[in-house]
Amino acid sequence: MDIREVTAADVLALRQMVLRPGQGISAAMVRGDDSALHLGTYEGDLIGVASLFITDDTARLRKFAVHPDHQGRGIGSEMLRHMQNLLRARGVTQMWCDARVAATSLYARHGLQVVGEVFDKGGRDYLRMEGRL
Repeated sequence: MDIREVTAADVLALRQMVLRPGQGISAAMVRGDDSALHLGTYEGDLIGVASLFITDDTARLRKFAVHPDHQGRGIGSEMLRHMQNLLRARGVTQMWCDARVAATSLYARHGLQVVGEVFDKGGRDYLRMEGRL
């Protein structure tokens, strides 16, 4: 598995397929993509993507997706470890995300804690999770 920095254009197709199926590619775009840090995970093909939006010493994780054929193999955990190490090396001390309720255990295993109550975003339940790096 190879995790490396990629461009915003590189992450869009996988984002769309996993997070916005049946919608156009524009549904996978978010404001600030042009200045975010994008990561791609490869096993030959691109199998995982994540985008980090860094402001001062805080990073927001958005659009974290692993190809359905590769889920359940620890790829998300490996990507989170990589992201946290990369952020620490850049002097980032806080990380947060809006986590799908079903994925909160993954983030909790990597030190993020639930802050606040469940909220709806696009018809799915989310929780804000944050943690120190």
